[in-house]
Amino acid sequence: MDKDKKTKVEECDCEDCKCENGKCSCENCECEECKCEECDCEDCKCKDCECTCDKTEECQECEELKKKLETEKNKNLATLADFVNYRKRSDKEKSELSIVANQILLQQIIEIIDDFDRALNEENITKEGIELIYKKFTNVLNQYSLEEIKVKKGDKFNPETMEAVTAIHTQNEKEKGTVMDILSKGYLNKNNGQVYKTAKVITGK
Repeated sequence: MDKDKKTKVEECDCEDCKCENGKCSCENCECEECKCEECDCEDCKCKDCECTCDKTEECQECEELKKKLETEKNKNLATLADFVNYRKRSDKEKSELSIVANQILLQQIIEIIDDFDRALNEENITKEGIELIYKKFTNVLNQYSLEEIKVKKGDKFNPETMEAVTAIHTQNEKEKGTVMDILSKGYLNKNNGQVYKTAKVITGK
């Protein structure tokens, strides 16, 4: 066995080769230069016979997979960066639009205040004049989707749009849990139903 091993070492020029039946028992791949079926290789280079072996099919698949993963990683990072920049631009645009909208609203309110000042400086303030200013103001609010909550006496109490300031006893069963009187109006956004101010009412119990 020692003789066979020595002969094998001379044939393949390996410094350390464990041979059985004239075959190299090293691991991982076959060295074409020394004709061993298996060589102990790292990065497809044989340590024992110091020859370079061709990459195996498995190694090639790994390299291709690494390249694909790196490509996908770069794509995802680029997409993320684009999304972050989009969010920044979008937030900036929303902020600028909000500022412009507030400026327009304030200008319209200032005009209404001017109308009140002129009316108060009149010697004879008429109800019709006040109603005109009031209508102008409500029209401005309607432009911003602000709408009065429709409430009338006899309506069933709705806790989502109404606030019961107090409740009074009633002998009429139909009046219990209904609106007996309206103390102040409520307002909501007519587009999404968001309540800005509940209507203050008196209910029957």
